[in-house]
Amino acid sequence: MSSIFCANCGHNWANDMELPTTHVPDLLGGHHAASPSHERLMLDPISAAISQLDDKITHLQIVMGRFIQKRDALVTPITRLPLEVLSEIFMQCIDVDSFDLHNERDLTPRLDKAPLLLGSVCSRWRRVSLSTPKLWASFRLTIRPKYQKNDVVLANTWLARAGTCPLYISLGSVGSYQNSMRPLMEVFARHCEHWYDVHLSLPPHVLRSLSVVKNRLPRLQKLHLSDLLDDSIDIFESAPQLYCFHLDWPMKGLAFKVPWNQLQEFKTGWCSVDDYLLFLPLAPNLEVLVAWLASVEPRHSHSLIQLPHLHSISIRGNLAYALDRLVLPELRSIFIDTQGVKWTAVPQLTSILSQCSIESLSCNTDTHIVSDDMIQILQMCPSLLKLDLLGANSCCMTKSFLSQLAYRRDSETATTELVPKLQTMTVDYVPSYFDMQDFVDAMQSRMMLGGEGKPEPEVTRLKTVEIRHICGILEPKILSTLRQLKATGLDIRLMSGRKDLL
Repeated sequence: MSSIFCANCGHNWANDMELPTTHVPDLLGGHHAASPSHERLMLDPISAAISQLDDKITHLQIVMGRFIQKRDALVTPITRLPLEVLSEIFMQCIDVDSFDLHNERDLTPRLDKAPLLLGSVCSRWRRVSLSTPKLWASFRLTIRPKYQKNDVVLANTWLARAGTCPLYISLGSVGSYQNSMRPLMEVFARHCEHWYDVHLSLPPHVLRSLSVVKNRLPRLQKLHLSDLLDDSIDIFESAPQLYCFHLDWPMKGLAFKVPWNQLQEFKTGWCSVDDYLLFLPLAPNLEVLVAWLASVEPRHSHSLIQLPHLHSISIRGNLAYALDRLVLPELRSIFIDTQGVKWTAVPQLTSILSQCSIESLSCNTDTHIVSDDMIQILQMCPSLLKLDLLGANSCCMTKSFLSQLAYRRDSETATTELVPKLQTMTVDYVPSYFDMQDFVDAMQSRMMLGGEGKPEPEVTRLKTVEIRHICGILEPKILSTLRQLKATGLDIRLMSGRKDLL
């Protein structure tokens, strides 16, 4: 019999007990029956030994059980997670980029992505994934006529698992075809009461096959259409909670029907200035507006348009005709991208800025804007917190401009002529115009504020500065100053591609 030793003390578990011997050996192997007293002499030691062995077996079983528990805790800790915790972990595995129709990847669900991947690991994970409706609430699909039967089965199964959860639907299409895909569209139509965020890039004849959903969209809040439309599509005319509408194709007139009056966010593809100015009065509750405007003067006269709730506007294209008819008292953020159009909108922009307390200004142009124009614009922005000067806008970084951007102190006052509350700044580096030393000096001046025995300045310390598109090698003195600024608490980045040189 092999010995079993304790790993801690070396105790021999197998040989620490001698089995009892009989006190009446003459009765063994003989023909005489044992008397009751002799029976007790033989059985009592055996019973005591068995009892001791049972105690030791029980003790060993307890020790083994503890070792098994420790082993299981190391090998499979996830099996002890409560199901609701495991379900929440699964929710964090959903691909956040999978709902983007502009993503170049195929929109068809993949077996190597959540939630399909999670259900293929083990039976327990499959049960949890199938019992978590939110995992199935986002569905994206690229429609191909030759796969219609398979897509019908897939969509039916997927959306049934989502239950009554708000649905995020992305449907794209490949190629040009005349098939209306009606059986597949009927699957999505059956769940239209649960549509919440819908992104469709479908030809008009396919979109029209969803006409049965009209007046059945009680939960729809976001709608994004990415294909050419016509005036016969009115299925989204009644959607009581719709507040966000994105339209990638040009908006032609007002033929397409949505509840304009209740919209809070609208984004349109290229459109004429006339269509843009005709639409805005129908959407007085807008808070966010993104528009791409063609470089054509308006053909009609337009009265002033008041948008009392608009706080963010992004204009790409011809800015000159986009702002001069607007009244925007609550505007806080403006993004401008001239898209190759010559910069001529300084009067219109300064007029808009004079009406409000702008906090974020981002300008991206590929035409030169002189420093005097930028000074004039920024003089209208005393509440500005964030400034982005991108593209050719960085050509305004002259000594004159930077001297007014810098913090100055004289015997009585301590102030700056431009954007005294500025906290965040992003600029593109153009060596032929951009005086890096003067820029660094200006940034440094806005970090060295106040001090012992000095009055509290009316200028806010900078928090973040990013200088992009660095090429070549900067002077050691400039790099040293930038690193000193970083050490004083300024989050400053000197970007060459994706690499931070600091």
